[in-house]
Amino acid sequence: FASEPRIQHCYLPYDLPWAAARFLDAVRPRLAVIMETELWPNHIHQCARRGIPVALANARLSARSARGYGRFARLTRPMLEEMSLIAVQTEVEAERFRQLGAHAECVE
Repeated sequence: FASEPRIQHCYLPYDLPWAAARFLDAVRPRLAVIMETELWPNHIHQCARRGIPVALANARLSARSARGYGRFARLTRPMLEEMSLIAVQTEVEAERFRQLGAHAECVE
């Protein structure tokens, strides 16, 4: 896996619009995979603007976290609407993502 040249693991810069844009312009990924629930709205939006699919793998979302995201619905909903795939651990968590604005067909 580590010797596969098409796969690159890297840490993202802070989630600022200009930093996210500059990072994506330099790295030019074909796919972004986010692990668990590290949702960074500017990076996700910049990927969507460039047509880069974003997958959230091994997604978790507790009831408490869902309430927190729900308080920022104006930020959360557009971010989740731009996701290509949200691979959740349980159906309960899948429903939480859907209620926050994720497209039903993108939540598995």
